[in-house]
Amino acid sequence: MPILTTLRERWLNLIEPPAAIQDVDTRLRVRLMSALFIFLISSLSLVLTLRYLLLADLPDAGVRAGLVLVFSQSLWLAYVQLRRGQVETANWILAILTSLLIYILAALGDHRDSFNTTILYFITVSLFVSHFLRLRHSLTLAALHLIGIVSLNYWQPERFEVEIVVRGPVSFYVVTTGIMLFLVHYRSRLQAERERLLRESEQRYRMVSDIIPNYAFSFKVQPDGELVEEWITEGFKRITGYEWKDIKDSGIYRFYHADDFSRQADDLKRVMNGQPSRGEYRIFTRAGDEHWLLVSRYPVWNANLQRVVRYFGVAQDITERKQAEQQRVTLAVRQAQISFLRDFVRAFSHDFRTALATIETRRYLIQRQVTRQEYDTIPERLEVIHDSVTHMKEQLENLNRISDLTDLDRETCNLNTLLQPIVEDIASHQHGLTLVFLPNAYLPAIEVDVEQIQFALRQLLHNATHNTTIPGSITVRTSLSDNQVLVEVQDTGVGIPPEHLPHIFDLFYRVDEARNLASGGVGIGLSLVKMIVEAHGGTIRAESMAERGTTFVLRLPARSE
Repeated sequence: MPILTTLRERWLNLIEPPAAIQDVDTRLRVRLMSALFIFLISSLSLVLTLRYLLLADLPDAGVRAGLVLVFSQSLWLAYVQLRRGQVETANWILAILTSLLIYILAALGDHRDSFNTTILYFITVSLFVSHFLRLRHSLTLAALHLIGIVSLNYWQPERFEVEIVVRGPVSFYVVTTGIMLFLVHYRSRLQAERERLLRESEQRYRMVSDIIPNYAFSFKVQPDGELVEEWITEGFKRITGYEWKDIKDSGIYRFYHADDFSRQADDLKRVMNGQPSRGEYRIFTRAGDEHWLLVSRYPVWNANLQRVVRYFGVAQDITERKQAEQQRVTLAVRQAQISFLRDFVRAFSHDFRTALATIETRRYLIQRQVTRQEYDTIPERLEVIHDSVTHMKEQLENLNRISDLTDLDRETCNLNTLLQPIVEDIASHQHGLTLVFLPNAYLPAIEVDVEQIQFALRQLLHNATHNTTIPGSITVRTSLSDNQVLVEVQDTGVGIPPEHLPHIFDLFYRVDEARNLASGGVGIGLSLVKMIVEAHGGTIRAESMAERGTTFVLRLPARSE
């Protein structure tokens, strides 16, 4: 069995087309013709040579045997051209060499029967090569054969009669080759029609391939384990930016993520053992982007060779799915964190509120019970305690508001309607500042948690008033852009230094670290505004120039109809 397997491997190596030949039709032709050439060379060099040497019943048997041997070995030239993919050149070499051999052997003959045999040999050659040559080339060969048949009569006129040549063999050859070439032409038309239908099918396939984020592939496995690409669809280049030869030349380890390379190699070994595999791997595209591929491989096991001879498969770009999964995981983690924070804040604020209520009660009682003599000094200190208690209650409310962002109570409303009372309330408490409201009368409706959004809007306006010196102005403007409702809060205040601007929405970040509780909070006001806006699917950004004011732009999605 090992000997038979080795012989079979060598035979396949002799007839299998090289990897450079990609066209399926050409590969089939090369495979078939390689086997026929080897058979023809062997039969001519062995069978026919031995026939002339062992059965010397013809004149010049030794010369005939030598001619057959020389011409048969010359056919290796045709075989070499065939292995290079030059199918037509190989067939011309075969046609010319065999036709010359038949012609010379016929010229050496001295029997009338050899003439008829020559006709049959010429017809055989024409029939063989016409399957692989174009029609006009087959006609040219047939004409050359006809000239050769007629010339044999003038080569040895005493042995052949014009009557036999013209009315017998020549007519027979013309009719036979005519029928044969007609069939070849008909076959060519059928082949052209099949190719047209195949091109249309390929065009439809390419259209589908361009639509779906997949690519398919097939690799041949050489006896030494080397992988040779048979075909790979255009989707590979579209997804990765590479041609396969680029990956092969630079090394596949640069293609896969380092953490996934060993797993990919293990899956490929499983395929080489005849087992299908399916795995998800990260790759790097030519542009340097990271993508996820779901690759399924299916081996083709050859029972005679007892190994995998090829495998094919399909790869699907699942980057978006992986990103969505990661986003879901991140969201779940964030929700778990917020849930923990909510439970913590509620438990903590309950005890904290009780302590604050006790402090505030005691402050009130002390204020009521102080004597007239103490009244001038104590109330100021008690007022500081009152302000601090009020501030701490506000911070607790902010923490509770953060914990409620996972459970929004949405309702349909108009943004102008939400803003109007807030602007009027803040304007009534400001002296020396000009507050202007410029609403867009054609705003679409939005779906929001009214209490949360009003809190965010009030925070933005308070932030503007705290950072705008008198005299100054604050402009509130609403507008519509890309199916989003916009609120702009623009002030003429001190502005935000450039080094602080990227961080103003960070939790617990304060531009002025020296601020105390009386002049500012712990740095969650703008952070809370951003959390509320993003919880509603919106965005917020800030633009500022030192000493020239700040503009906050809040975007919320309009309600879908």
